[in-house]
Amino acid sequence: MGSVGFGMQVPVAVNSFDKLFVKAQDSTRNRYLTILKMKCNPCHIQKKRPEIFTAENLDLFAQQIRDQVIEKKRMPKGKKYNLTPEEFHIIKQYLVP
Repeated sequence: MGSVGFGMQVPVAVNSFDKLFVKAQDSTRNRYLTILKMKCNPCHIQKKRPEIFTAENLDLFAQQIRDQVIEKKRMPKGKKYNLTPEEFHIIKQYLVP
């Protein structure tokens, strides 16, 4: 069992399939964060936007990112930081269950 705070215990991966699934989730999350750092943060920093994406706040902005990137396709703006189809797929894979 692993602790998630408030004294709650959750089951931890115990078989090889679970371990592979958890590893795949971590890999997708890391790739998702890398894309945000490369394609979103430079412009957000330049425009002095408050939303600078980090590992700590990644899930806090998930709904906004889903709305702007996946649903409305408004972000990233401009041609300099366009998403490749693979990057779009990774973001969608992480945000849309």
